Amino acid sequence: MFLLGVYGAYFGAGLGTLTLAVLSILLPDDLQRSNALKSMLSLVINAVAVLVFVFSGFVEWMPALI
Repeated sequence: MFLLGVYGAYFGAGLGTLTLAVLSILLPDDLQRSNALKSMLSLVINAVAVLVFVFSGFVEWMPALI
């Protein structure tokens, strides 16, 4: 899950599919609950990524605003 978090925070494409696949392998739960957990994990991953990019200084804000 950590590797999915790193991948999703940096790139993001396909994160939902990969997360759902890993959850279906690791958790003996139905698809609806796994999908809800996937959505919450994606929210957390993206929120942490935003905070890291905002406070790390890696983003040049003037060109980003333009």
